[in-house]
Amino acid sequence: MTHTSGGAESVEATKEATKKAGAERAKRHRHVNPAFQKKFVPPMLKRAKTRAPMVVNDDVDDDARDGGENEPKSDLAKLLQMFDGDVDAAIDMVDRNGGEAKKPIALNVKAKPVVHVPFATRPAPQSAPEATTSAPAPRVSALGAAAAPAQMSTDVCVTFPSYNYAGSEFPRAQTFATVREYQAYFVSAICENLMLRLRDVSSTMHKLRTDGAQSAQKPDLLAKILWHRYKLRYFTQCEISSRKWTDKVDNTEKTCVRLMVKDFKSIKGPKPYAKGDFWIVSTEPWFEVKPLQEIGDRHRAPWLGVVECKWHGMDNEGRMEVQLLGPRPPRLRDNATIHVYAMHTSLNAFSETDELENILSLSAGRPSPLIDSILGKPPPKELEEEAELYLKDADIGVAPLQRSFKLNDDQARAVSGALASATSASHLPVRLIHGPFGSGKTHTIAAFVTKAAELLKSSNGRIMIAAHTNVAVDRVLQSLLEAGFTDFIRVGSVRKIDPVILPYSLHVKTGKGPSQAKELEAMLKETTSVRKRAILQKEIETLSSGKVGMRKALLKKCSVVGVTCYSSSHEDLKNMEFSVVVLDECSQMTEPSSLLPVVQSRCKTLVAVGDPLQLSPVVADVPESNRSKANVTRNPLKRTLFSRLSDAGHSKVTLRTQYRLHPALSAVPNKCFYDGVLIDGIGASDRTSLIRLTTGGVLSPIVWWDTSGFDTKEGQSKLNVEEATRVSGVVRCLLDNDVPAGRIGVIAFYAAQASCVSNKLAHAPHGVAREMTNVNDDEDFESFLPSDVQVSTVDAFQGQEKDVIIITLCGAPLSTFTNAERLNVALTRAKRHLIVVGAAAVAQKSNVSAWVETLKRARSTPNGYIPLSYETNAVLQKWSPAVKESVEHDDVLLSPSSEIAPSPRFLNDRETLLELGFDQKRYWDFYCAVMRGVNYDHKQSRATVTESPLRPFIQRVFPRVFDANGDIEWSKAKVKRALSIDVIGLLRRFIEYEHGSEWGTLDKLIDAFEDREEFERDPTGFGWMCVQEAEGAVAVGDCGTGPTTRSDDADEDSWNT
Repeated sequence: MTHTSGGAESVEATKEATKKAGAERAKRHRHVNPAFQKKFVPPMLKRAKTRAPMVVNDDVDDDARDGGENEPKSDLAKLLQMFDGDVDAAIDMVDRNGGEAKKPIALNVKAKPVVHVPFATRPAPQSAPEATTSAPAPRVSALGAAAAPAQMSTDVCVTFPSYNYAGSEFPRAQTFATVREYQAYFVSAICENLMLRLRDVSSTMHKLRTDGAQSAQKPDLLAKILWHRYKLRYFTQCEISSRKWTDKVDNTEKTCVRLMVKDFKSIKGPKPYAKGDFWIVSTEPWFEVKPLQEIGDRHRAPWLGVVECKWHGMDNEGRMEVQLLGPRPPRLRDNATIHVYAMHTSLNAFSETDELENILSLSAGRPSPLIDSILGKPPPKELEEEAELYLKDADIGVAPLQRSFKLNDDQARAVSGALASATSASHLPVRLIHGPFGSGKTHTIAAFVTKAAELLKSSNGRIMIAAHTNVAVDRVLQSLLEAGFTDFIRVGSVRKIDPVILPYSLHVKTGKGPSQAKELEAMLKETTSVRKRAILQKEIETLSSGKVGMRKALLKKCSVVGVTCYSSSHEDLKNMEFSVVVLDECSQMTEPSSLLPVVQSRCKTLVAVGDPLQLSPVVADVPESNRSKANVTRNPLKRTLFSRLSDAGHSKVTLRTQYRLHPALSAVPNKCFYDGVLIDGIGASDRTSLIRLTTGGVLSPIVWWDTSGFDTKEGQSKLNVEEATRVSGVVRCLLDNDVPAGRIGVIAFYAAQASCVSNKLAHAPHGVAREMTNVNDDEDFESFLPSDVQVSTVDAFQGQEKDVIIITLCGAPLSTFTNAERLNVALTRAKRHLIVVGAAAVAQKSNVSAWVETLKRARSTPNGYIPLSYETNAVLQKWSPAVKESVEHDDVLLSPSSEIAPSPRFLNDRETLLELGFDQKRYWDFYCAVMRGVNYDHKQSRATVTESPLRPFIQRVFPRVFDANGDIEWSKAKVKRALSIDVIGLLRRFIEYEHGSEWGTLDKLIDAFEDREEFERDPTGFGWMCVQEAEGAVAVGDCGTGPTTRSDDADEDSWNT
């Protein structure tokens, strides 16, 4: 009886469970089946037609958002809004949370969530609405939009931002509890940075939309406007398709998404599309997609997204495989195709893709040996007694390293500590080397690598040298070559490797483009160096013989491998492990970039070198919110791995001795940026002046040339024409006074100002490049062309140095863009002379200590401050080449009054010219003919030179002027240089020696042999230029190299006040 009763209860329970399950299935069926979705709307989701549409405004404060009248009333409605109308996802979320309204719900349903948020918090929408109904006023940032807290996840999601998108707020994380937390933080940070970089495109589209012509302009017209105004390629005939297929290798089902651009053939010229390019794709031609205002058919809703190209460009039909970086288009089901509009942006995320894959690989397979350091855990403590053991070691101690590698004390201590970690003599896994400007970072790295390779050879330990740029990697490898170390292989693109390193390189080719042989041939045509031409020629022969393949075998055996951070993940380096990684320029890389070689190599020791007081990584710049606290940031990628490891307490050695700047120049950055800890390793005698002043003395190391003029905005940039004109005059004067173009640099803080200066130098009258003698024969000649002077922004000058640096102040002192790091770089590039051109009053008003200190030192130095009232030519005419300390050549020509006897070579040439009856008139005629022929292509003047009685003399003294047939090759630059520099220079010196130095000036020659008014009307323009120079209207030497102007005007003996 009991058994029967129990059976009845069991049957009843089964029936009840079956009935409940059936009801549940019916409920789900209605929401899952598309047919039901179109016909059935749950009553709780129905809304009155008279009610105002719901507003989605991410700018509303949390308090205002909680009490908003336009919020959906039901929990499911809120979830539907959260998931952009995705009913399936919303129902699933309700089921998983048991219908509890306020229970924390994870926003990410595709992956295990890392951060949970309250139910009422929503993720940022795809694109902020252009216009909404009235809503409570949000707290806004400098960009006009409020920044929401970042929603961190390991899912890669990049959406097209609104034009006023201000970014999300991230915590300034120092440590991470788990690998997944670290991954979510930096995956979200990379995606956020990419979105910020897309704001320019969004602003462009918003500007066009708000011009009032949206309704009148068709997509075809929009495409023309975007290209001609903004150089953005916009396509109207595009399709995006999704196909499912089964991979036969691993028998898994995969989905392939392709974008087809049908009208790409209408574009003429090159099509620079590459792997990693970002495309903006939308079902709407104006890329204006507002969030869903009410519940409806989500499959018909407009869509806007970002895709990344996975191929190295399009195929012949305009197809390419892409990856969706945001929500999938609702209409794009499996094996479906939809029509879209697409725009190609200049943003390429090829490197970011590598960074994301690298970060996500941290949780796969064996953990990295340095995972604790990466997560920010404090390093183990090292007692002073333990450090003394290796610092005083007979092999890796400070004293033997100083003797072997000529290191100073700081350099030797840094190398000793790094060697101790590499050889397990110390249990510290990370060593940081803080190397300020000119402190010998490269020499220190080379000393460490040389010694470490020797010590690790017995244990088969290997070293990877990585840096953010190819130049930095090659600089270290060249230092190794100079030390006689050749057991290394450089891995990289042949075009980006320095020719000196090519014989030790393994060429890799990525994407479409010319073959390696063609690349080498192109480089051979471009280079002017005899040494580099020989190296390139030999490399071409090696490539054609197939011997380059032997280097692949050496890659597995060599002690040292040099790569950029992104090349460290190359296929040829897969599964290779390295004991030590040396990161140069670590303070210029983002942390995900620094992590690439560290994770890929599975290294046990990291030696990071950098200067956090100089330029930080180049990332999207977004102002921090005024209400942001010190522990919150809008772009966490600005903080580098070097800084985070330093803050965590890892061992750091500062190289305090600088060997670059004149002591007077180093005093400013030492005081303003380095707290006075730096020491000068050179004296004033090692950095003598390049310019002598005719009024007495020399050009000061610091010169401030006060200038008026107005800064003019050009888009987001600025320019100052008056400053640019004065900088151009200073550059030409330096060139005329024997300072080569390669030793001069111009730094501007704005790209528009750099472009303005470059244009003035490109169109400036000039001589031609001069021959030079170089014992290493590294270059055939030093250029004295104004256009060959490097003019760049501060960022492009990082890591470089010049004897003379000219800074154009335009917009810098009062700009937030000119931060301390950028200013530090600008002030630490000059070895001998720093010339600042700009308004002194503006710099003084800025209250920026570095500007104020520079101006103060210029004012207190003789000849260091040039007042605003001084005329440009009056100042520059007092500049002349500095007297050489020693006579290096035996062909120096001197006047009869000189105490030093003329060289035998000159005396022999003098006899020949006297026999020819060469006098002042013949010199003037020959000079005019040469200059017209060289600079103005004047045929009659060229014939005069060819038929001159001086021809046999020139052919004997300067045979390179003539070809094998005895003709002058006027088209060749070397011939022009020889005629205008060497030949004219010799003849001028002869005239000055025989008749006095005044016969070498334009004033004397024009007055003696020309009518000024008639000469000024010379149809070639040469006469006008000579007269202008003689009258002091332009800078010295503007009519070409030759006779120099000497003014008799009696200005003040000094411009110092």
